[in-house]
Amino acid sequence: MNTCLVIVDVQNGFVSRRTGYVPRRICTLIRECHFDHVVATRFVNSMVSPYVKLLGWTGLMENGEQALSDIPIESVERVFTKRGYTCFTPAFCIFDTK
Repeated sequence: MNTCLVIVDVQNGFVSRRTGYVPRRICTLIRECHFDHVVATRFVNSMVSPYVKLLGWTGLMENGEQALSDIPIESVERVFTKRGYTCFTPAFCIFDTK
C-alpha cells in the first residue's frame, strides 16, 4: 500500500507565531521518508473570490504569501493550486502517483 503526505495550505500567509512549528515538523516527516508520496496544496485568493466579496478578506493574493512556508519544494511531487476550502479539486482527485 502506498502512503501519501498531503500538506494542506502550509503557506507564508497562513503560518503564524502559534503555528510556526508546523513547517519544521513537516520537514522532519519528509526527511525521515515516512511517505511514498508527498503533495501539497496552495490556496490562492483573488479580488473576485467570495472571501473578498463576502468577508472583505484580501490575504493570500501576493506570491510571497502564497509560497509554501519553509517546505523543501524539491521534495514535493506536485503542488495543487486551489481557490476554495477543500483540497478535493478535480486535479487532486485524479492525480496518479504512477
